[in-house]
Amino acid sequence: MARDPATLPESAAEHLAAVDRPPTVTDEPLRWGSDAVAAMVRALGIPYIALNPGASYRGLHDSLVNVLGNRDPQMLVCLHEEHAVAIAHGYAKATGRLIVNGTSAGHAIRLSDNFLFAYVFAN
Repeated sequence: MARDPATLPESAAEHLAAVDRPPTVTDEPLRWGSDAVAAMVRALGIPYIALNPGASYRGLHDSLVNVLGNRDPQMLVCLHEEHAVAIAHGYAKATGRLIVNGTSAGHAIRLSDNFLFAYVFAN
């Protein structure tokens, strides 16, 4: 689980900020459809997006980092789609809040058993 940088020693918090955030974030108006999607996720107050990087929605990755600065929502990059669902499920159970789960269309079928698991063990 990611720790809040405010609770870390200053040097560690500075290091995390340097690694997790791009050096510059533009203040340009939204230019791409993915910019609008990223802005809507932020407007909904969703703090994280757990995803497995995929070429079919690479524009969303770019918008989350280059337009929003990888903050609100922050990307949680996972090695497998099932890991992303497990993270979303655990976060929802622990906090009662939702996070977005992202995957490419071709891999969505692999998530059905994990969504069922999350639904069955929701309480």
